[in-house]
Amino acid sequence: RGLSRTLAVVTDEYHEFRACSLARSLGARPCAVPARTPWYILSACWAREVLALTKYFLVPG
Repeated sequence: RGLSRTLAVVTDEYHEFRACSLARSLGARPCAVPARTPWYILSACWAREVLALTKYFLVPG
């Protein structure tokens, strides 16, 4: 319908790889726009993201 496949993916900087990977798998051309994450929760966020990435790559669908 004439719409561009390029889209902005606004998400936390630690989450941007998985978010853009998902957008690409849906046929989009993502452009990451990282949001800042408070420093005091970064370790928990990165730990969760490692588990989420593992699931993303190992579990189909």
